[in-house]
Amino acid sequence: MEIRRITRQDLPALTELFKRSVFEIAGRDYTPAQCAAWTLNAENPQWAERFLSTWTIGAFIADQLAGFANLKSPTQLDCFYVHPDFQRQGVGSALFKAVSEQAQKAKAAFLESDISLTAEPFFRAQGWMALHRNKIQREDQILINTTMRFTFPRMENTAVF
Repeated sequence: MEIRRITRQDLPALTELFKRSVFEIAGRDYTPAQCAAWTLNAENPQWAERFLSTWTIGAFIADQLAGFANLKSPTQLDCFYVHPDFQRQGVGSALFKAVSEQAQKAKAAFLESDISLTAEPFFRAQGWMALHRNKIQREDQILINTTMRFTFPRMENTAVF
């Protein structure tokens, strides 16, 4: 698996991965109408373009985009999606490790994100804590997600004798 920054050439695959992930994976917890409202903006080319101006990485397996994640700021995880064909193959864990390392390089003490009902178990397993539930209005649909936080362990100054 190769983890690298997303390029302009990756944007069509990123958009397709996003839509498939929402409909095929998150569709277990959200209705088709909710998934359609969630992905509506992905039809606009500017939706994907925004990933070129933020720290966005992709996980590639055999040159295929298997997942992507981006940081909107050092403490704000914006998007985190794994392709339906690459679920439970370590893609999410590899992306989380890379995102965590980048945030810590930027001296972030924590990460926060609005996490879908579907992704909550993964993030809880990584040590994230729920802060509060949200009701998001998209078109005529209400989407439920949870604001979650991951706090990086503090590195204590320890003397070595």
